[in-house]
Amino acid sequence: MADAPREYEVIPNKRGKSDVWKYFGLKKRISDGKVEENIAVCNSCNVNVKYSGGTSNLSSHIRIHHKKQIMSSQTVTLGKGKVKLEPEVLTECAPQCLQQTITHVFEKKKEYSATSPRAMSITNKIARFIVRGLRPYSIVDDHEFRELLSELDVKYRCPSRYTFANKIIPQMYEETKRQILIQLKEAEQVALTTDGWTSCATDSYLTITSCHINKDWEIVNLVLQTRVLNESHTAQNIADELQSAVQNWRVNTTVGFPPVTTDNAANITKAVNLCKSNLHVPCLAHTLNLAVQKSLKVKEVSHILGKMRKIVGFFHRSPPANQVLRDRAVLLALPNHDLIIDCVTCWNSAFDMVARFLEMREAIITALVAKETSKTKGDLPSLTDNEISLAEEVVHFLKPMKDMTTLLCSEGTPTASVIMPLKHHLLTVALRPDDADSATIKEMKEIMTSDLQPRYVKQADLLYCASAVDPRFKHLPFLSDEEKYDVFKKVTTETARLITEKRKLLTVKTEPTESIPALPNLPYIEENVPVNVKPECKDSTDITTSSKQAVDSEGNSFTSKPSLLEGILGDVFIVDDEPAQSPFDLAKRDVDRYFNDGPIPLSSDSLGWWKVNQLRFPILAVFVKMMLCVPATSVPSERAFSTAGDIITPNRASLKPDNLDMLLFLKKNLK
Repeated sequence: MADAPREYEVIPNKRGKSDVWKYFGLKKRISDGKVEENIAVCNSCNVNVKYSGGTSNLSSHIRIHHKKQIMSSQTVTLGKGKVKLEPEVLTECAPQCLQQTITHVFEKKKEYSATSPRAMSITNKIARFIVRGLRPYSIVDDHEFRELLSELDVKYRCPSRYTFANKIIPQMYEETKRQILIQLKEAEQVALTTDGWTSCATDSYLTITSCHINKDWEIVNLVLQTRVLNESHTAQNIADELQSAVQNWRVNTTVGFPPVTTDNAANITKAVNLCKSNLHVPCLAHTLNLAVQKSLKVKEVSHILGKMRKIVGFFHRSPPANQVLRDRAVLLALPNHDLIIDCVTCWNSAFDMVARFLEMREAIITALVAKETSKTKGDLPSLTDNEISLAEEVVHFLKPMKDMTTLLCSEGTPTASVIMPLKHHLLTVALRPDDADSATIKEMKEIMTSDLQPRYVKQADLLYCASAVDPRFKHLPFLSDEEKYDVFKKVTTETARLITEKRKLLTVKTEPTESIPALPNLPYIEENVPVNVKPECKDSTDITTSSKQAVDSEGNSFTSKPSLLEGILGDVFIVDDEPAQSPFDLAKRDVDRYFNDGPIPLSSDSLGWWKVNQLRFPILAVFVKMMLCVPATSVPSERAFSTAGDIITPNRASLKPDNLDMLLFLKKNLK
């Protein structure tokens, strides 16, 4: 018998918020489409259940008539008020909506304790997210950020911005500081770099960084501290900050105040002298910048730079003109590069501007005569063919200096060992007069030569030593034989002095020794008696046939009778004590063996070479670590305050100096 046609259909209750409505629906008459909102229909057994706004009847029906279903209702406290949880139902009639029991639900809803491993791990990751990503503390209070955390782990409660700023980040700072103190303590030598900068809030800061070589012969750059310096930037104030940093970070001062690399500013140079540093290295990149900047002031070159600056500035200010330039570059099959405008304080930006202008010259010329730019370009200057030729000569002349600057800006590679070889190359190769040079190029070379010639004269002795212990430059081909001898002698003397200073720190405890009775003499076999022949013995109690003369510790002469043991092991065990070698002798031994080896290719890693060969030259290796850790530039400090500029933005201009110090320290040092 066929089923009678149904007079209604079951539709979901779209307004029902309770989970129980997953298993019930409302009746909708087919005849007129009216919904009976006071009758609920069970999806499992099609039974009508009275519904008057509450879900008690529906829940009771499932609990009584469907024995494989589990249902419960519970009230829990969330925040300051109570919220009634709707029944969680496990049923066969809706297998796609299966849910856990209420016990599991409560376990899932229960928040982590703030000290639980899971919560501490998430909090640590958020702190690293803030520090490494230069995010503001306020990000943890953003509604969207908290929703994201809730979606990832509903049981985690994120601390407030004040907790991060006053507790979590300071704890991370102290832990990282403790690890760095251990690194600095283990270092043979720590070199410093420093530089000053001004924030967007017009506060002055002084950042101090360190550089050392670790046990694996790797250069380690660290940011030690950033201090506000709103008082006058006198040499004494800067010197006080340097000395404070050395004390706070317990930098080893066994052989004096550590080496310092800075720019050429007079106040910083005087501050380093006040600290009585063993070695003050003016930044080679800054020195090169000063020399090139002076050469760019030559009248003809300055005139060309001024014209290019105006033309490039026009394309930067006018989006339509810039678009025309791009279109012309495509038509001429030129690289689609943007023009570069120079910065007054960086000579390499002027080099980049000229090189890019020459690269895009044809596109620039066609863009300037186009209809779209003819009315807006105004009275722009143009460059003659002679000026273009001179610009090409300038680019060719400055290319070696550009390459040197790129090399010096790589933070992990350049040390003080490259300074004298590069200076020699500049003076004897790059700046050497050439008959093919134009008058302008000759004038630029003369200006740079006169500026670079007196540089690094005071530091020459130690800088030559640094080059000598770098296996790439050890033969010092740019020096005469007499000068090389003086350098090798200086390396030996400094190494011996270093050993002497380190020995003074060692306290040797002498213990009384008990006198050991002398062993009786053993029979002696004459040298002319074959080993396989038994010597004749005149007396059974005395088989000694000869004796040797010796001197005791007090200088008294006595007879030492040779023995069989001496005949057997005499060539292995040396009984005569070798005289103790002086520190100079020990240093000379290592230095002589080191310089007898050939140099390594310039493309090789000098520190990697020393890592492999340090056991061959253990005395010299200590001096090497003290010299090769000295940076050739103050780039680490400049990188630090460039990062600080990303921390102190106009939106965070009121950031306290202590917080800035912690954030910059962690950004650079946190691993």
